[in-house]
Amino acid sequence: MAFLELTDIHKTYEDAPLLCGVTFGVERGEIACLLGPSGSGKTTLLRIIAGLEAPERGTVSIEGADVTALPAHRRGVVLMFQDYALFPHRTVAQNIAFGLRMQRHARAAIAARVAEMLALTGLEDFADRDVNQLSGGERQRVALARSLAPQPRLLLLDEPLGALDRNLRERLLEELPVILRRVGVTAITVTHDQEEAFALSDRVVLLNGGRVVQTGRPETLYDHPHDAWVARFLGLENLFPARIRHPQQVEVAFGVLDMADNADAPPPGAEGQLLIHPWGVHLEAGPTNSFTAQVTQRTFHGSRFRLTLSVDGGSLHLDIPPGQTPPVPGETVHGWIEPAALRWLPA
Repeated sequence: MAFLELTDIHKTYEDAPLLCGVTFGVERGEIACLLGPSGSGKTTLLRIIAGLEAPERGTVSIEGADVTALPAHRRGVVLMFQDYALFPHRTVAQNIAFGLRMQRHARAAIAARVAEMLALTGLEDFADRDVNQLSGGERQRVALARSLAPQPRLLLLDEPLGALDRNLRERLLEELPVILRRVGVTAITVTHDQEEAFALSDRVVLLNGGRVVQTGRPETLYDHPHDAWVARFLGLENLFPARIRHPQQVEVAFGVLDMADNADAPPPGAEGQLLIHPWGVHLEAGPTNSFTAQVTQRTFHGSRFRLTLSVDGGSLHLDIPPGQTPPVPGETVHGWIEPAALRWLPA
């Protein structure tokens, strides 16, 4: 049995379905991420787990106990809001101590726990600082320290990095999971950004239209998306209408391509979508799956160039690593595609 289990959660908003039979589990000590576009029900689901909203149907269980009807303050769950909700008239240390004081811990125990949280989040020199004098990243650390201080059995984070600038966000993408894993807390975070979800989490729960469309480890979702919608949402653009010619061959508009062995391949004649992972597209002579294309776009992304190639039936996208000179728009190129980079997706 998972540490947290949601079973058949339903919720409507303004007479329209918002959550439709959501079911998934999170193991003890995992960092899970609720990922999906705006309006997919992520934040409402987080509030149901926290006990701030009630589902119209379904159950929420923590450590095997049904907590669906349990008040929020009795669940051992802490929700860290996107705006951090710090007390502006209190110092950093006083903000961190707030939950401990509400639990009526002894003064010495509070001081020891606050010192521990300050050290954990790198705020040792900020204890007496006014929170109004802090940067966005420092305020985020204070909010995290305050959330972790009462030792919740489940920590919920609503868009924890959404208000930060790019440089600070990238730094905290590395630091936040380290802090959470060091504490060992089970955590669920919400985001609409797949890069953030992949960097933060052990498990991704992908939502669309109030339903779970796929769940699994970040690398599994990226490598094997369930369908074309999942692939596009994760930023995978190389999708082509396709037809199975043979269990290891697929036909697209620009040719017949060899696929890697696939025991789950549909029978010959089946129609669907072919995903081509960009890492498998090479601009050089190769052993199989050759193609000819014209470069239509070249964009610089700092660490790489992104090329768009025009082929029959659509566009191929690939990255050119540093040290290689990319072709220019209008140039005709020849290349090949690795069979292992092909994924068959249902229509």
